[in-house]
Amino acid sequence: SISNFTHLKLYIRYVLSDICHKSTEYYKIIRRFLPLFGFYLYFCTIKSIDMNRISQKIEALGGIISTADMVSEAEYKRIHRATQRGELTKLRSGVYASPEALFDTMLDIERIVPGGVVCLYNAWSHYQLTTTVPPYFCVAIERKRKVVIPPTLPITLYYWKEENLSLGVTEDILSGHTVRITNLERSVCDAVKYRNKIGLDVYAEIVRTYLRKEGRNLSLLTEYAKRLRVWSTLKNYLEIALE
Repeated sequence: SISNFTHLKLYIRYVLSDICHKSTEYYKIIRRFLPLFGFYLYFCTIKSIDMNRISQKIEALGGIISTADMVSEAEYKRIHRATQRGELTKLRSGVYASPEALFDTMLDIERIVPGGVVCLYNAWSHYQLTTTVPPYFCVAIERKRKVVIPPTLPITLYYWKEENLSLGVTEDILSGHTVRITNLERSVCDAVKYRNKIGLDVYAEIVRTYLRKEGRNLSLLTEYAKRLRVWSTLKNYLEIALE
């Protein structure tokens, strides 16, 4: 009927009017908060650019960054926040690493444990004295020194006397990193010293492989063995092996 049609027209007009009114209110709200939203997007963009720069810088440094590498307080704060978010790992005071660096085949030991000496399994593997794969990074430090290693890092510390940290130690490059490492003869003597921990089969393999090397220095091996007090044990094995 005409009456019902009139009511329908009035209802539609009311609904459209309400939508327009609400749309106007929404528009006012959007206009009010649009500058804040724009600033938020700008802040997020700048933050993302800054973090990309930080990531590139850490990557260029081999995956590890220290406070000495940071050029400003703002950069330090970004590193700190990234650590809190779990994007970086704190290795020790003022030293941070990316997750990729922690899964590398060779860590930058000197930056993680300054003055540490790569030894045992890693040294034996480096000189190809054994086929045993290093289960972790073996690093020797001075006996009285206190170093805290994060549980995420596969590093085992060995505490040596101060005089033993310089005996038969040289610098070499492992996977692009300059490290202090025990030399060939010192590494063999360490196998004798730790024979009960590494197993007699590994110990025997290391000594046999060493004796087959053309560049071996038996006089230097003897000197190190006497200073490390393992000469009597090594001498017995050498007498049998060299017969």
